[in-house]
Amino acid sequence: AMQSRAAGEQIYTSCVAELGDVPADLVARFTAIDRVLAVVPERARISGTMVGCTALRFHGARITGAHVGRGRARVLRAGAAQLEELVVPHYLHTLGDRVPGLAGLDPATLPRDVLCNGLGALASGGIGIDGFETVLEPDDRLVVSSSDLGFPDDELVVLLRGHAPLREIEQRLAQQFAEPDYRVHPSDVGLALLVRR
Repeated sequence: AMQSRAAGEQIYTSCVAELGDVPADLVARFTAIDRVLAVVPERARISGTMVGCTALRFHGARITGAHVGRGRARVLRAGAAQLEELVVPHYLHTLGDRVPGLAGLDPATLPRDVLCNGLGALASGGIGIDGFETVLEPDDRLVVSSSDLGFPDDELVVLLRGHAPLREIEQRLAQQFAEPDYRVHPSDVGLALLVRR
């Protein structure tokens, strides 16, 4: 997140220049973007923010991806009762074993909701970019979001099996955002759904 539109436009211009011929490999793209963001002056950033991204490439039924940050990518397989996680959100309590100096600590003792990895901070975080791959079979449902949706997985499974899953998930998010103690604004969550027929 950048403080101003001008700073954001400068970052975009720098990323385009750094990428040149856009590499097909998503990890290579993320690495190039990280190099640009790593040199953004602190005054141009919102204090404490990290840039996360989950990106996918489609090769027929096979999907490859790259992930950094708090995003989620999950598959509900046809006939399954639980979601299959394709990525692990880069929070301290979920990646403590990969954070230099924290290996061996009980994840339950680590603070929750503290991001420990993001583009522009890959060198200092020591975690890197997670690549992933999966194949979608008929009636599999892939849901990708920029953060946790904030409601139980079993409820998400029911919504994904519904007649209009994306609309139903959006309605559930709108309902949740209306709750007075909910911390996330609707514009903070990007959401994509793919159903293989």
